[in-house]
Amino acid sequence: MSLRHNWTAREGLSFSFSEPINDVSWSTNLTTIKQLGVPGLEGDVWHVELEGKPHGISEAAVKVFKANFDMQTEFLDFIDEAKREGTNFLDLIPSHTRSFAAEATASIENKYFLKPYAFGKMANRNVILMPVIKGDNLSDYMVKNPDLSKETRLKLSAELCLAIDALHESGQLHNDIKPDNIMVDTSGSEPTIKIIDLGFHCKTADVKTLHGGSRKPLGTPGYMAPEIRGWGAGTASDASDTWSVGCTIFYILTSLELIAGVLDKKSEDSQNELYNELRNNMDKSMISIERMERAGIEDEIIAEGLSQLLTPSMKIRRRSNQPLAKLAEILQQGLNHPLAGDPIKESTSKVAAKTSKTPSIKTRNTPFNPFAANASAKLKAKRAERSAAKEEKTTKRTTTKFPDDIVKVIVRPEEGMKQILVVGKGKEVYLRHQHLPDVDTSHSKLIRFNFDGDKLYALPRDGLPGLRFDSNEWSSVKVVPTDGVAIEIDGLQIQLELR
Repeated sequence: MSLRHNWTAREGLSFSFSEPINDVSWSTNLTTIKQLGVPGLEGDVWHVELEGKPHGISEAAVKVFKANFDMQTEFLDFIDEAKREGTNFLDLIPSHTRSFAAEATASIENKYFLKPYAFGKMANRNVILMPVIKGDNLSDYMVKNPDLSKETRLKLSAELCLAIDALHESGQLHNDIKPDNIMVDTSGSEPTIKIIDLGFHCKTADVKTLHGGSRKPLGTPGYMAPEIRGWGAGTASDASDTWSVGCTIFYILTSLELIAGVLDKKSEDSQNELYNELRNNMDKSMISIERMERAGIEDEIIAEGLSQLLTPSMKIRRRSNQPLAKLAEILQQGLNHPLAGDPIKESTSKVAAKTSKTPSIKTRNTPFNPFAANASAKLKAKRAERSAAKEEKTTKRTTTKFPDDIVKVIVRPEEGMKQILVVGKGKEVYLRHQHLPDVDTSHSKLIRFNFDGDKLYALPRDGLPGLRFDSNEWSSVKVVPTDGVAIEIDGLQIQLELR
């Protein structure tokens, strides 16, 4: 085996991981198999084969960081100083090493979090060696499994609630929860989540020290809490993590992004406008129960629980109100067997500061139900108000099936994956060639959908081969029936369904 001394991002190359810092038993040679995912801002992740199978492990993942800092003087020396002074080493290290430090030393002892094996130097780069997960990140998993069962969606959502609630209970924050930072492990009999990328992870008590009055955002647009987007990283808390969980669970349950998709706020300006509106009505959920139902969350109790996570008021999202634990219990009502809570255990890392052991999440004798007889008067009043509004809307409704300002178009080709398009009132949305790659055309936009609040209109692009609408030739605007219709493009049969 020819070992390379400088890092090169290519398959089939061998390197020596001879300088693990926190656990020398992981010293080994490794060979790159393939790159995992898309390169991130911090670095690349590679699937590697381990020579000699340390600890019986033959394959792993290695994250190769771009930041080329000196491990000893810019990282380890500060850890030693922090131990001597009794302070947090994250307060001392330079900002460009914090992401590596947070991820390398996290060592969160919880089944839903990925725990690194070791960190150190390899081929002149700073690296973290970690388990390789059989599966995809949540974004890719949802795309590859468009017909995912309701029970699986509920299970993954409940696991995310339990994981982050346990993290908060131990006094820690993730600070960048989103589908790309959640892996779906498919190695067992049922898929389960593994939370990754702890580069922004910190203790709740350290937020002020690390970020102070920083106005710089923390996290990812579309999943970032209103307070962080408006006032910066210094406002990070369990409430901001909870908001991100809410956006992610909406995606799990509907396969739709909440802000960029259903609410159609794709640009920076439109998102700024949305968040300004949220700050003017802090106690109102970002998305109504009725609109959640239109997007596919038909269980009203789940929608009510999720709305607590998506309310701009930080007070409502605080862990003291147990919004994540409550929603986890609601979600588990749809499972054949409940999930066991897993508290964050004491860290065993040789360099990380120890966290105190905490009890598991308290469970109730009966599942939480916001509409049960002992529910708060406020929640019962909300339900009564919504029921009355629904009844009034049903009475007024005549021929239209779409009482709200969106319609969801389910595109089911006879071959290929199902697609979901959300068309807002007065908006244009296109069925694109990337959705139907088998169609022989050089055009990107194939069919334009318009929704006027009552009817959905479909117009094909000129020049597309073999166009048919409900078995008839198709060249002009057609109204899509509320009960769906079969169309054809270039011999490909496609069923359109409306919800």
